[in-house]
Amino acid sequence: MRNFIYFFALLLFSCSDNVKSKAGDTEKSKANNAKKELKIQDNYIFYHEFKDKDSLSLGKAYISVKKDSVFNKLIILTDKNDTLYKVDNNKLFSIKGLDLKTEPDVFNGYKFTIIRNDYFSIVPVDKNGNGAADDIPIEWNYEKKAFEYITI
Repeated sequence: MRNFIYFFALLLFSCSDNVKSKAGDTEKSKANNAKKELKIQDNYIFYHEFKDKDSLSLGKAYISVKKDSVFNKLIILTDKNDTLYKVDNNKLFSIKGLDLKTEPDVFNGYKFTIIRNDYFSIVPVDKNGNGAADDIPIEWNYEKKAFEYITI
């Protein structure tokens, strides 16, 4: 994991360009920079940036896509590349350790069902891409400054 973070940090610093552009080129420059940022180890791609109530960045989510919208790995990193949350196949980890483990018999990946600034929900899917269990809600805890599984 440490090697991944070093690799990711090196990649981010090597891909950051100081782009000065005209107003009309701004969107194109952002798109080009985003494409550079997407190519990281293990086929992870940038998916979403989480933000707090003041629109300040909490972290960026990267997923490893299996097929279509199904993914089997997710990592949320701060701007300093600290891991805030991680999904690794059928195990979900908060900063405190193992948060939840899904049944490996039905596990074939996850799909997002809801994604907001400080909250997301995923569902384990079967081989056909259909929901195989209840949604798994994950929310930013402002007091603990951490993403965590919410039991309803």
